[in-house]
Amino acid sequence: MRIRHRVIVSLSILLCMFTMPSLSYSKALSPKAETSLGYAYYFGRGVPQDYYTAVYWWGKAAAQGYAAGEYDLGYAYWHGQGVPQNYYTAVHWYRKAAAQGDAGAESNLGYKYQHGQGVPQNYHTAVYWYRKAAAQGDATAQRNLNAIQKPK
Repeated sequence: MRIRHRVIVSLSILLCMFTMPSLSYSKALSPKAETSLGYAYYFGRGVPQDYYTAVYWWGKAAAQGYAAGEYDLGYAYWHGQGVPQNYYTAVHWYRKAAAQGDAGAESNLGYKYQHGQGVPQNYHTAVYWYRKAAAQGDATAQRNLNAIQKPK
């Protein structure tokens, strides 16, 4: 009986740690764990779907320089999910993730430059970012790079 009670109490504490961002326990999480919690809240996996809480966790990871958190924060700003939509802020976070070699962020920057979304349109810069992402095997970047380089 005591063991069962301890397990229930332990599980309750863990549940509180991961569902209440204001608790001090959240300071002990790694940026990877914070990003994972963001995904859980974003998709509603094991917790109620909540874009605001997802952005909270991604922001904590991004503040520590974690590329996946930076990318996800950029995505949230781009789509206005959990934060007001802001293309310029999205590009800021994509650049930070791309500076660490995040292929998804590089590919997204290529797209933004190709179409002039959140940045001035610049095909040379778009090709630069697509090439960096494509070199890492990013299929979307490879496809977009082929499309942008085709003669019209």
